[in-house]
Amino acid sequence: MIKKVKLFSIILCLLFSTTITSRAVAVDFSRENLTASLFTVVGGIQDFVSFFSDTVIGKVRNDFCGNYFSSLASGEWKTTEFRVSLGSKICTEKVAVKIDVAEKKNNTQSTSAISTDISKKPTSTKTPVVSKIQDVVKKVETSGLLVGKTVSLGAKINKIQIVSLTNVERVKTGLKLLTGNSKLDTIAEERVLDMFAKGYFEHVSPSGDSASLVADRNGYKYIVVGENIALGNFDNTQALITAWMNSEGHRKNILHTAYTEIGVYAKESTYKGNKVWISAQIFGRPLSSCLEPDTKEKSKIDSLQASIASMKINIEKNQVELKTLNTTLNPNLYNSKVAEYNLLINNINSAIKEMSTLAAKYNLEVKTFNECIRLP
Repeated sequence: MIKKVKLFSIILCLLFSTTITSRAVAVDFSRENLTASLFTVVGGIQDFVSFFSDTVIGKVRNDFCGNYFSSLASGEWKTTEFRVSLGSKICTEKVAVKIDVAEKKNNTQSTSAISTDISKKPTSTKTPVVSKIQDVVKKVETSGLLVGKTVSLGAKINKIQIVSLTNVERVKTGLKLLTGNSKLDTIAEERVLDMFAKGYFEHVSPSGDSASLVADRNGYKYIVVGENIALGNFDNTQALITAWMNSEGHRKNILHTAYTEIGVYAKESTYKGNKVWISAQIFGRPLSSCLEPDTKEKSKIDSLQASIASMKINIEKNQVELKTLNTTLNPNLYNSKVAEYNLLINNINSAIKEMSTLAAKYNLEVKTFNECIRLP
């Protein structure tokens, strides 16, 4: 290429020297002759520039574009390189046609289509399967109604002891201790006060209120909640716990393996004309105890999935175009479409690979979460 440039530099110098010499012999400096001489010189330069542009620059550009198409298709040139960016601007259909016309004008043989592999297929035609998060089926465990002595004998129920004695029973069977939760305390308090206010003793109020609805109102997001209630005058807190443990339904709640937290409330007041205690235990397992899958990862997966689907549509269009193109009449356009096809294949495979990695991590998170919210 450097030799070609030097050769044309010499030609250019000879052209100028010849022009100047011929003008030196004819020493006619009249305006008409001077103008004609200038036009002759300019015309010669224009012919040379046109020749240089069509022949040399066209040949260089044609060689570059041919190399661009084949190297891009084979993956030798990366899309982040400057030469790829340059090729995408100058190696267009318009340039290809211009080069072909210039070659025919100079009676040169048209560049043949580059032999490029268009048989590549995506490494996986199926995108990875993304696991679904199971819906949290909020469960409410209720027991029967425990009614003790209705005549007050000066009994005193202690809230702190209710928690500690409940944990004593759990330790006996090898279960984990329940931790106190202020929101569950609030739920227990609302339930007891509502029973006194409306004069009922049930797990569901006459207006349809319940422990689960009170939990929702207080922002306690749970997997499962349970409620034990007792009405009557028990000798002390231990007598209350013993009575609950002797009742199958209440015992099941106290020893339930799903619970991790507890809230309690007990109050002495008037119920249907009698002064009695109403006590409540609210058990729960918060949703926060199960680590939820990362929503940002799911968004990335969804974005990649949409991108892959879009690229697959473009590949189908590209294949149709390739079948209609004449490789002899317009080789550069054909090669451009081949490079575009192979680049799409590479991009799809890269996207599928990235999505597979993200999906594997996300699916593990989903599996762990689904197992966590599954109740025994």
